[in-house]
This record gives sequence, C-alpha cells and structure tokens, in this order.
Amino acid sequence: MRYAIPYDSSRFVKISISQVVETLLEAVALVFAVMYLFLQNWRYTVIPTLVVPITLLGTFGVLLALAFRSTC
Repeated sequence: MRYAIPYDSSRFVKISISQVVETLLEAVALVFAVMYLFLQNWRYTVIPTLVVPITLLGTFGVLLALAFRSTC
C-alpha cells in the first residue's frame, strides 16, 4: 500500500503567514511614521503604535472565546 499527497498546501500556508507578519510590521512602522509626522513628539506616537498589535490580539481573543471557526 502506498500513499501520495496530490497537493501539499503547507508551503502555501507558511508563505501566507510570513506575508501577514511582514505586512503587520510594515503597518506598525507606517503608523509610527505618520503619527510622528503629525504629532512631532515621539512620546505621543508610542501609544497609537502600540494600539495596533494590541487591538489585533484582542480581536483574535474574542474570536477564539466565541468559538469562531473558519470553514476552509
């Protein structure tokens, strides 16, 4: 008995996850740059910069608590 994997989606998933992480880091850098440009003070830019990842973690936590599952 032999088995074969006709389509290995693990490589696609790994690439997708790395692209999401890269995009998140770019978004944080962009938020920092824009907020610093408008506020002209690095202390006031730290709070909005930290809010982006904290908001995403909170969203994922709520989705996990509500047992939201993807159908894919």
